[in-house]
Amino acid sequence: MRTNVKTIEANCKNCNGIFKKLFDSNRVQCSEQCKVEYRVKNKKPFKDKPIKTCPKCGIEHTKDGKFCSRGCGNSRIRTEEFKQKIREFALSNPKGWAKNPSNFHGSKGTKEKWEKLRQSKICLECKNIFDVAYGQRHRKYCSVDCSNQNKYHINSNRKKTTTYKGYRMDSGAELLFAQHCDVLNIQWHKNTDRYFLFINSDGKQSKYYPDFYLEQYDLWVEIKGRRYIRKDDELRRESVDKPVILIISNQFKIDFEKFKEYIGL
Repeated sequence: MRTNVKTIEANCKNCNGIFKKLFDSNRVQCSEQCKVEYRVKNKKPFKDKPIKTCPKCGIEHTKDGKFCSRGCGNSRIRTEEFKQKIREFALSNPKGWAKNPSNFHGSKGTKEKWEKLRQSKICLECKNIFDVAYGQRHRKYCSVDCSNQNKYHINSNRKKTTTYKGYRMDSGAELLFAQHCDVLNIQWHKNTDRYFLFINSDGKQSKYYPDFYLEQYDLWVEIKGRRYIRKDDELRRESVDKPVILIISNQFKIDFEKFKEYIGL
Protein backbone atom coordinates (compact mmCIF):
# COMPACT_ATOMS: atom_id res chain seq x y z
CA MET A 1 0.00 0.00 0.00
CA ARG A 2 1.34 3.39 -1.02
CA THR A 3 1.74 5.94 1.82
CA ASN A 4 2.86 9.58 1.85
CA VAL A 5 2.13 9.88 -1.86
CA LYS A 6 2.38 13.32 -3.38
CA THR A 7 -0.84 14.66 -4.97
CA ILE A 8 -1.45 17.66 -7.20
CA GLU A 9 -4.50 19.66 -8.24
CA ALA A 10 -5.74 19.61 -11.84
CA ASN A 11 -8.62 21.02 -13.88
CA CYS A 12 -11.21 18.63 -15.33
CA LYS A 13 -11.40 18.96 -19.11
CA ASN A 14 -15.16 18.31 -19.06
CA CYS A 15 -16.58 20.39 -16.21
CA ASN A 16 -13.53 22.58 -15.48
CA GLY A 17 -13.75 21.55 -11.82
CA ILE A 18 -10.66 21.20 -9.65
CA PHE A 19 -9.77 17.67 -8.46
CA LYS A 20 -6.77 16.01 -6.86
CA LYS A 21 -4.76 13.27 -8.55
CA LEU A 22 -1.45 11.52 -8.10
CA PHE A 23 1.51 13.47 -9.40
CA ASP A 24 2.34 10.74 -11.94
CA SER A 25 -1.26 10.09 -13.06
CA ASN A 26 -2.53 10.87 -16.59
CA ARG A 27 -6.13 11.56 -15.52
CA VAL A 28 -7.78 14.55 -17.19
CA GLN A 29 -11.35 14.09 -15.86
CA CYS A 30 -12.52 14.30 -12.29
CA SER A 31 -14.92 11.31 -12.41
CA GLU A 32 -16.15 8.44 -14.57
CA GLN A 33 -19.23 10.41 -15.57
CA CYS A 34 -17.11 13.28 -16.83
CA LYS A 35 -14.90 10.78 -18.63
CA VAL A 36 -17.87 9.32 -20.54
CA GLU A 37 -19.33 12.75 -21.33
CA TYR A 38 -15.97 14.00 -22.60
CA ARG A 39 -15.60 11.02 -24.93
CA VAL A 40 -19.10 11.51 -26.33
CA LYS A 41 -18.51 15.21 -26.98
CA ASN A 42 -15.13 14.69 -28.64
CA LYS A 43 -16.00 11.58 -30.62
CA LYS A 44 -14.33 11.67 -34.03
CA PRO A 45 -16.73 11.12 -36.91
CA PHE A 46 -16.06 8.24 -39.29
CA LYS A 47 -14.61 9.20 -42.62
CA ASP A 48 -16.93 8.62 -45.52
CA LYS A 49 -15.54 5.85 -47.69
CA PRO A 50 -15.61 6.31 -51.43
CA ILE A 51 -18.35 4.51 -53.33
CA LYS A 52 -17.04 1.82 -55.67
CA THR A 53 -18.61 -0.34 -58.36
CA CYS A 54 -18.03 -4.09 -58.30
CA PRO A 55 -16.39 -5.13 -61.61
CA LYS A 56 -18.16 -8.51 -61.49
CA CYS A 57 -21.82 -7.76 -60.71
CA GLY A 58 -21.90 -3.96 -61.05
CA ILE A 59 -23.28 -3.31 -57.53
CA GLU A 60 -22.10 -0.15 -55.75
CA HIS A 61 -20.37 -0.67 -52.38
CA THR A 62 -18.07 1.02 -49.86
CA LYS A 63 -15.88 -1.97 -48.91
CA ASP A 64 -12.10 -1.91 -48.90
CA GLY A 65 -11.58 -4.15 -51.91
CA LYS A 66 -12.78 -3.64 -55.44
CA PHE A 67 -15.28 -6.52 -55.24
CA CYS A 68 -18.51 -6.33 -53.27
CA SER A 69 -18.28 -9.88 -51.84
CA ARG A 70 -16.03 -12.92 -51.62
CA GLY A 71 -18.15 -14.70 -54.24
CA CYS A 72 -17.47 -11.96 -56.78
CA GLY A 73 -13.81 -11.86 -55.82
CA ASN A 74 -13.32 -15.61 -56.27
CA SER A 75 -15.08 -15.80 -59.66
CA ARG A 76 -12.79 -14.78 -62.45
CA ILE A 77 -13.90 -12.98 -65.57
CA ARG A 78 -12.35 -14.93 -68.42
CA THR A 79 -12.90 -13.21 -71.72
CA GLU A 80 -12.18 -14.82 -75.05
CA GLU A 81 -9.11 -12.65 -75.41
CA PHE A 82 -7.80 -13.87 -72.06
CA LYS A 83 -8.46 -17.53 -73.00
CA GLN A 84 -6.67 -17.11 -76.30
CA LYS A 85 -3.59 -15.76 -74.50
CA ILE A 86 -3.59 -18.81 -72.20
CA ARG A 87 -3.78 -21.16 -75.20
CA GLU A 88 -0.91 -19.45 -76.98
CA PHE A 89 1.23 -19.52 -73.84
CA ALA A 90 0.54 -23.23 -73.26
CA LEU A 91 1.45 -24.11 -76.85
CA SER A 92 4.65 -22.07 -76.75
CA ASN A 93 5.70 -23.47 -73.32
CA PRO A 94 4.70 -27.16 -73.22
CA LYS A 95 5.24 -29.03 -69.95
CA GLY A 96 4.79 -32.57 -68.68
CA TRP A 97 2.93 -34.98 -70.94
CA ALA A 98 2.20 -32.24 -73.52
CA LYS A 99 5.94 -31.70 -73.93
CA ASN A 100 6.71 -35.38 -74.64
CA PRO A 101 3.59 -37.57 -75.06
CA SER A 102 5.71 -40.72 -75.49
CA ASN A 103 6.73 -40.58 -71.81
CA PHE A 104 4.42 -41.59 -68.97
CA HIS A 105 3.54 -38.18 -67.57
CA GLY A 106 0.17 -36.94 -66.45
CA SER A 107 -2.99 -38.90 -65.68
CA LYS A 108 -3.28 -40.41 -69.18
CA GLY A 109 0.30 -41.67 -69.24
CA THR A 110 0.08 -43.02 -65.70
CA LYS A 111 -3.07 -44.99 -66.54
CA GLU A 112 -1.41 -46.54 -69.59
CA LYS A 113 1.66 -47.40 -67.51
CA TRP A 114 -0.27 -49.29 -64.83
CA GLU A 115 -2.47 -51.04 -67.40
CA LYS A 116 0.68 -52.53 -68.96
CA LEU A 117 1.80 -53.79 -65.54
CA ARG A 118 -1.39 -55.80 -64.88
CA GLN A 119 -0.79 -59.54 -64.59
CA SER A 120 -2.85 -62.65 -65.27
CA LYS A 121 -2.74 -65.34 -62.59
CA ILE A 122 -4.24 -68.80 -62.07
CA CYS A 123 -6.23 -69.33 -58.88
CA LEU A 124 -4.70 -72.11 -56.78
CA GLU A 125 -8.14 -73.31 -55.66
CA CYS A 126 -10.53 -73.14 -58.65
CA LYS A 127 -7.83 -72.89 -61.39
CA ASN A 128 -9.60 -69.93 -63.02
CA ILE A 129 -7.59 -67.14 -64.66
CA PHE A 130 -7.96 -63.67 -63.14
CA ASP A 131 -6.27 -60.30 -63.66
CA VAL A 132 -4.61 -58.40 -60.82
CA ALA A 133 -3.19 -54.90 -60.55
CA TYR A 134 0.51 -54.37 -59.93
CA GLY A 135 -0.13 -53.65 -56.25
CA GLN A 136 -1.83 -57.06 -55.85
CA ARG A 137 0.74 -59.04 -57.81
CA HIS A 138 1.28 -61.46 -54.88
CA ARG A 139 -2.34 -62.65 -54.82
CA LYS A 140 -2.83 -66.41 -55.14
CA TYR A 141 -6.63 -66.72 -55.10
CA CYS A 142 -9.30 -65.06 -57.21
CA SER A 143 -11.69 -64.43 -54.31
CA VAL A 144 -12.08 -64.66 -50.54
CA ASP A 145 -14.18 -67.82 -50.89
CA CYS A 146 -11.37 -69.62 -52.69
CA SER A 147 -8.88 -68.37 -50.14
CA ASN A 148 -10.94 -69.79 -47.27
CA GLN A 149 -11.46 -73.24 -48.78
CA ASN A 150 -9.38 -75.76 -46.80
CA LYS A 151 -6.72 -73.19 -46.09
CA TYR A 152 -5.30 -72.50 -42.64
CA HIS A 153 -6.05 -69.04 -41.25
CA ILE A 154 -5.22 -67.66 -37.85
CA ASN A 155 -8.56 -67.15 -36.19
CA SER A 156 -7.82 -63.50 -35.46
CA ASN A 157 -5.34 -60.73 -36.04
CA ARG A 158 -2.57 -59.70 -33.67
CA LYS A 159 -4.68 -57.08 -31.99
CA LYS A 160 -7.12 -59.75 -30.77
CA THR A 161 -4.43 -62.15 -29.57
CA THR A 162 -4.11 -62.10 -25.77
CA THR A 163 -2.67 -64.20 -22.94
CA TYR A 164 -5.00 -65.38 -20.18
CA LYS A 165 -3.83 -67.46 -17.24
CA GLY A 166 -0.72 -68.48 -19.12
CA TYR A 167 -2.59 -69.59 -22.26
CA ARG A 168 -2.55 -67.80 -25.59
CA MET A 169 -6.04 -66.90 -26.80
CA ASP A 170 -6.20 -66.53 -30.57
CA SER A 171 -9.36 -64.41 -30.58
CA GLY A 172 -11.58 -62.30 -28.39
CA ALA A 173 -14.22 -65.05 -28.48
CA GLU A 174 -11.79 -67.58 -26.97
CA LEU A 175 -10.92 -65.13 -24.20
CA LEU A 176 -14.60 -64.49 -23.55
CA PHE A 177 -15.35 -68.23 -23.38
CA ALA A 178 -12.55 -68.81 -20.84
CA GLN A 179 -13.76 -65.90 -18.70
CA HIS A 180 -17.37 -67.18 -18.78
CA CYS A 181 -16.19 -70.62 -17.72
CA ASP A 182 -14.31 -69.12 -14.76
CA VAL A 183 -17.48 -67.30 -13.66
CA LEU A 184 -19.43 -70.60 -13.79
CA ASN A 185 -16.59 -72.49 -12.04
CA ILE A 186 -16.01 -74.73 -15.06
CA GLN A 187 -12.49 -76.09 -15.37
CA TRP A 188 -11.11 -75.65 -18.86
CA HIS A 189 -7.88 -76.46 -20.67
CA LYS A 190 -6.60 -74.64 -23.78
CA ASN A 191 -5.48 -77.32 -26.19
CA THR A 192 -2.09 -76.78 -27.79
CA ASP A 193 -0.65 -80.28 -28.23
CA ARG A 194 -3.39 -82.88 -28.70
CA TYR A 195 -4.65 -83.42 -32.24
CA PHE A 196 -6.85 -85.81 -34.23
CA LEU A 197 -6.06 -87.16 -37.69
CA PHE A 198 -8.67 -86.98 -40.44
CA ILE A 199 -8.88 -87.23 -44.24
CA ASN A 200 -9.77 -83.86 -45.77
CA SER A 201 -11.83 -83.23 -48.91
CA ASP A 202 -8.71 -83.50 -51.10
CA GLY A 203 -8.03 -87.01 -49.81
CA LYS A 204 -5.00 -85.94 -47.77
CA GLN A 205 -4.37 -86.65 -44.10
CA SER A 206 -4.57 -83.57 -41.86
CA LYS A 207 -4.46 -82.71 -38.18
CA TYR A 208 -7.27 -81.14 -36.20
CA TYR A 209 -6.62 -79.24 -32.96
CA PRO A 210 -9.81 -78.46 -30.98
CA ASP A 211 -9.65 -75.25 -28.96
CA PHE A 212 -10.76 -76.23 -25.43
CA TYR A 213 -11.14 -79.43 -23.43
CA LEU A 214 -13.52 -79.54 -20.44
CA GLU A 215 -12.33 -82.43 -18.29
CA GLN A 216 -15.27 -82.02 -15.90
CA TYR A 217 -17.77 -82.82 -18.70
CA ASP A 218 -15.41 -84.84 -20.94
CA LEU A 219 -16.05 -82.84 -24.11
CA TRP A 220 -14.31 -80.49 -26.53
CA VAL A 221 -15.25 -76.94 -27.51
CA GLU A 222 -14.43 -75.31 -30.85
CA ILE A 223 -14.55 -71.50 -31.25
CA LYS A 224 -14.98 -70.45 -34.89
CA GLY A 225 -15.08 -67.10 -36.62
CA ARG A 226 -17.72 -66.62 -39.27
CA ARG A 227 -15.10 -65.97 -41.95
CA TYR A 228 -13.05 -69.08 -41.13
CA ILE A 229 -15.68 -71.80 -41.55
CA ARG A 230 -14.33 -74.44 -43.93
CA LYS A 231 -16.23 -77.01 -45.95
CA ASP A 232 -14.48 -79.93 -44.21
CA ASP A 233 -15.17 -78.74 -40.64
CA GLU A 234 -17.65 -81.58 -40.20
CA LEU A 235 -14.92 -84.08 -41.07
CA ARG A 236 -12.68 -82.50 -38.47
CA ARG A 237 -15.24 -82.80 -35.69
CA GLU A 238 -16.18 -86.34 -36.68
CA SER A 239 -12.56 -87.41 -36.17
CA VAL A 240 -12.83 -86.64 -32.44
CA ASP A 241 -13.90 -89.56 -30.23
CA LYS A 242 -15.77 -87.25 -27.84
CA PRO A 243 -18.52 -84.62 -28.32
CA VAL A 244 -17.41 -81.29 -29.85
CA ILE A 245 -19.46 -78.17 -29.07
CA LEU A 246 -19.27 -75.51 -31.80
CA ILE A 247 -19.52 -71.82 -30.85
CA ILE A 248 -19.55 -69.16 -33.58
CA SER A 249 -17.90 -65.93 -32.46
CA ASN A 250 -20.43 -63.51 -34.02
CA GLN A 251 -23.33 -65.28 -32.21
CA PHE A 252 -21.45 -66.03 -29.00
CA LYS A 253 -24.29 -65.26 -26.59
CA ILE A 254 -26.76 -67.57 -28.33
CA ASP A 255 -24.30 -70.45 -28.71
CA PHE A 256 -23.05 -70.12 -25.13
CA GLU A 257 -26.61 -70.39 -23.81
CA LYS A 258 -27.02 -73.59 -25.84
CA PHE A 259 -23.72 -74.82 -24.40
CA LYS A 260 -24.98 -74.24 -20.84
CA GLU A 261 -28.17 -76.13 -21.63
CA TYR A 262 -26.11 -79.01 -23.03
CA ILE A 263 -24.01 -79.39 -19.88
CA GLY A 264 -27.06 -78.88 -17.64
CA LEU A 265 -26.48 -75.37 -16.26
